[in-house]
Amino acid sequence: MKNYSNYHNSNPNDKIANDGKALFEFSLNGFEGYDVTVNGQLSRAIMTPKFNSVDETTQNIYGKIEDIVYGNIITVNETNEDWLVMTKPIDNKIYRKATVRYCNSLFPIQSEITKVLIGTDPRTGRPIYDEQIVTTNEPCIVESQYSKSSDVDQFMIPEGKLVITMKYQVSPSLSLDYEFSMYGNKYKATDFDYTNVIGDNGIMKIIAEKVV
Repeated sequence: MKNYSNYHNSNPNDKIANDGKALFEFSLNGFEGYDVTVNGQLSRAIMTPKFNSVDETTQNIYGKIEDIVYGNIITVNETNEDWLVMTKPIDNKIYRKATVRYCNSLFPIQSEITKVLIGTDPRTGRPIYDEQIVTTNEPCIVESQYSKSSDVDQFMIPEGKLVITMKYQVSPSLSLDYEFSMYGNKYKATDFDYTNVIGDNGIMKIIAEKVV
């Protein structure tokens, strides 16, 4: 026989939260859900077209609270597409909702210099090392024009310049005059915009110009 002794003492808010989580998990694992990778961990998320988006490169995402973080990269495993969380998520204690944009390129970041043994000196027998730069490719959004304050207020970037939007991170190579190759051309960073960074999370913009 079931024990109903604590039935009337249960917290209604806890019951609503538990029921809501169960329904959301059901949706995540249903037809609308996608297998995704976030920070190297497998998870599930729901992605839907954004109401006022003019194309399919901007979508809404619904996911677990620990996954949907401002600036996170969400990789859809089925298509191997990377999406950047562009807005501060809305949190209702059951799931999070945010806007994501499709990453159309990769930004090369020089992370560290390692020494690789390539041989020994024939006279002294001492090891000979070659210094190699370790480069990681960070998913990013590359544009020749961007919105200064809203999706309507757009202006053209001068020819030969790019605006690169990516997850906020700190690296010695992310500095003024940092040179990198993209689309068969060499560029250098001329400015950085950190106004969309909150604490250790958010997005940053790199303004770059072509090196002639």
